[in-house]
Amino acid sequence: MRKTHWLKGTSPAFRLMIATSWLAPNLWQQNQEDAIREAIKAGADWTEYLRLVDRHRTPALSWAALRRVTGLEIPEFAKSELQKRSDACRMQAVMHSLLLAQILKAFNHAGIPVMVLKGPMLSLDLYGDVGLRHSRDLDLAVALGDICRAQACLSNLGWRIDSTYFSLTPRQRKKFWQMERDLCFFHSQAGCALDLQWRNRWDTPSLTLTRWARSIPSTWQGCSYLAMNPADQILYLCCHGTEHAWFRAKWLGDLARIHAAEQINWGAILNHAQSTE
Repeated sequence: MRKTHWLKGTSPAFRLMIATSWLAPNLWQQNQEDAIREAIKAGADWTEYLRLVDRHRTPALSWAALRRVTGLEIPEFAKSELQKRSDACRMQAVMHSLLLAQILKAFNHAGIPVMVLKGPMLSLDLYGDVGLRHSRDLDLAVALGDICRAQACLSNLGWRIDSTYFSLTPRQRKKFWQMERDLCFFHSQAGCALDLQWRNRWDTPSLTLTRWARSIPSTWQGCSYLAMNPADQILYLCCHGTEHAWFRAKWLGDLARIHAAEQINWGAILNHAQSTE
């Protein structure tokens, strides 16, 4: 991990959180371990570190990254709290995975093509483990013409949208679909939110169609879904992080893991990004 000027001016606890906001592959593992050791040696405040882990939502990743480094002197209270947070993250990931499998099965049965965004599938894609990357909710995308059928499927599974939406007239609802980009659902029994999208914030209709055309047919838990093309996924993650001012370090960790895999032509990604301006 190369040091940068801005990072040198931060607290040891913050540098430790950044160092453990992802899980480096073998080729980069020594760099990550060196950064972890350096931050701890500099006097990282473990109470501050725990607050930062909560703030940036990296519990399972942080715990996994620290556990790989031999000989670390971590206070018992920090170990206990980190493991507790990691276990909770993994339990939530299991619950989200079960909900996602139900939704995919229902959508498959209804013949609705669906694209899975972020969430447990991104964790599985990056780390081969649905429980490492924290996710607060589920994110799915369907075509604009499939929104009503998708909503019906979700309703049958116990997902509900805000009641104010039902007061819209058919004309208002059509305008809503044209102007907005998603519907938010909530499953009260599971305590989980779901974001159903039909376009990204800065997409033109042609870009949305191109993303669907470039998507990759995939299967998980016996269910079919569409995965974003790697180039489109990177641009999607960058747009999502930018939209939210990059206030979660885990989003940078996602891109670090993708970069470390050394399977991406970043020049081509940049050209693709410039072509969408």
